[in-house]
Amino acid sequence: MFLCRIHLSDSLQFIMRDYDMHGLSRDVDLSFLCGQECIQVCVGMYQVILHLGESVHLSIESRCRLNGAVVKKYDRLCRLVGQTVVEAQNEGCGSIAIKFSKGDILEITDDNQSYESYQISAPGIAIIV
Repeated sequence: MFLCRIHLSDSLQFIMRDYDMHGLSRDVDLSFLCGQECIQVCVGMYQVILHLGESVHLSIESRCRLNGAVVKKYDRLCRLVGQTVVEAQNEGCGSIAIKFSKGDILEITDDNQSYESYQISAPGIAIIV
């Protein structure tokens, strides 16, 4: 077994998974993302970080899609700056879908069992998939 993700609420919880398991637990609620404005997109060679409001951060190191098209260059996500999250869904199997105020939909997948695919952090919450 290895550490899959840490989800902090009122107390620290370590969530373990077997090596052959994959994804984000279906019961993880992402509604805390709703209402958050994308204020910054930081682009690196192998990672992009979306800063949502002052205290919510989404770090992506996996495959993602914007409006159905695979994002090959993370700078395409800069169009999300100034948009507010209107819906955030846990799609199961580690995939999440985030809809923004101008209709853009960002889909993020957990596409690698050996490495982290994305992290979401907010006050009291850290989700690592």
